[in-house]
Amino acid sequence: LNIPDTLIINIILIFVSIFLIAFGIFVYMPANIAPLPGEGCVESVAIVTGWRFSSIKIAFDTIMVVIAFLMCYFFYTNPFASVNIGTIISAVMVGFTLRQIAKLYNYITGKDISIVNN
Repeated sequence: LNIPDTLIINIILIFVSIFLIAFGIFVYMPANIAPLPGEGCVESVAIVTGWRFSSIKIAFDTIMVVIAFLMCYFFYTNPFASVNIGTIISAVMVGFTLRQIAKLYNYITGKDISIVNN
């Protein structure tokens, strides 16, 4: 796939990927399929605390990005070795987009879907 590397294309691709990741989480978490480790940790915290999955997802992803940033800083001497603006945007926007998809689903169908399986 030969996609030109321009800023506009990169912005479009980051938001498409954020939507697809959030939609994938929206589909597979309520199905009670074994979650990936990141979502499994978020689901565990959501079950124990009763907090919203999407809010915990934002906090969890942000903490992971900060840890990656610090590890790059200390071990590679370049904090942006693997953490760049797309990673930072994704950390915040995936949980937010997941929340909006759940609200849209509720608005269209009238059914409230639980992302967390108790």
